[in-house]
Amino acid sequence: MAQPQTQLDPVPIALLLCDRVIEEAGSAKKSLIGIFTKILMQTFPHQFGPFYVYISFTNVKGKHGWSLNILHEEMRSALAGFQGEIDSPNAKDIITLVIPIPLVVLAGPGTCDVEFNLAGKTVLHRHLLVEQVQQT
Repeated sequence: MAQPQTQLDPVPIALLLCDRVIEEAGSAKKSLIGIFTKILMQTFPHQFGPFYVYISFTNVKGKHGWSLNILHEEMRSALAGFQGEIDSPNAKDIITLVIPIPLVVLAGPGTCDVEFNLAGKTVLHRHLLVEQVQQT
């Protein structure tokens, strides 16, 4: 039996963090609500969430495992990790993943790395700033 062809030369499109994702019935269009690049907290440690990670990429064919990791850079600690698998029949397809993040515990201010890996290779990466603000 012939093995299905696979292609893994992903082209990244988007990695966005948001408060909510609404998917329209019928068209499957997605609306991202409350896109953010920074978290402002008054006290630490602090539970943050739930929120969503929206990921989009193309130029991948076949079955491939993926992982999403959220790491606190300064504290060198993992805040969250998720895994799954995609199966794309056509390399021209645009793959979209919406990953719900239930809660993360932020121990202190700093920078978090959000990394999306496909077959062990980092495809998308971004920083999430966590800042402490004064109580008013």
